[in-house]
Amino acid sequence: MPGRRVVVSFPGMSKFNDDELPDPSSTDEPGEGNREADRRYRDATRKFVDSGAVEPAAKEARRAVEDEREREDLKKAEEAGKSHRADIVGDGGAGAPARKK
Repeated sequence: MPGRRVVVSFPGMSKFNDDELPDPSSTDEPGEGNREADRRYRDATRKFVDSGAVEPAAKEARRAVEDEREREDLKKAEEAGKSHRADIVGDGGAGAPARKK
């Protein structure tokens, strides 16, 4: 459905809006070398795992992909997300996107 946004969340996951994220240009460490972003990611991941929410989230994810209608919605959302990436030129095999050279 055009314009439809699919958001997947599971119990224990943090929820925030894009405007609550720090401005990436406000750091001296750009891109993948951003230590603060890495620390926040690791802390959030550890908190999620420690919360005991991994198993319920895994069960919900399995249910979602086994449900035909929801699986289609997830596939459409994935394709929509990929369509916004300029560096993808096609399927890189084994689920990995091919990169422009």
